[in-house]
Amino acid sequence: MHPIEKQLHLDHYHISRLLHCLQRNISTYQTEGAWSEHLALILEALDYIKVYPEHWHHPVEDKIFAHIVKSYPKYAEIVKALHAEHKELERLTKQLNQLFEAIANDSVVPMDQLSQLTREFLTRQLVHIEQENELVYPLMSQCLSDADWSALEQQVDDIQDPLFGEQLREEYQLLHRYVMDTDIELQRAASL
Repeated sequence: MHPIEKQLHLDHYHISRLLHCLQRNISTYQTEGAWSEHLALILEALDYIKVYPEHWHHPVEDKIFAHIVKSYPKYAEIVKALHAEHKELERLTKQLNQLFEAIANDSVVPMDQLSQLTREFLTRQLVHIEQENELVYPLMSQCLSDADWSALEQQVDDIQDPLFGEQLREEYQLLHRYVMDTDIELQRAASL
């Protein structure tokens, strides 16, 4: 497996973990009703999704998807549909971030609006990842040659994941700790 392909698979794993942690954090907020510890984590998670997936992961996928569509037109419909979802997911992320920023700035946000948008955001993100994993990612190995991967390497920047990579960005330390602690809690619960 090419290193870019491997990183994309790893990104999906990490982003899914983060989305499940975000879902848990928001659910905890909704039952406890206190933003103090939850709001910072939620804003960090949404910031990460705006920073990394939207600026490296999706653009790399877009280049791969374009190659698959051009070289293998029989896959065009499904690939184009998933490609189009990237912009919609970015819009949802921005919208949800605005609501949580409003809360952080002591603005009143209707809870039903927040809950509905949060559910939509989490569901669509997770379904999108699952569909890419099942429908498009298997095509990478089949449709991209070594020469294609080499050409792609020249077109994309080498970037480190700021949350799960080797060099953790300072602003994501609280979020990283939360994701790791949640993983440990879930492993303990599963072993009981």
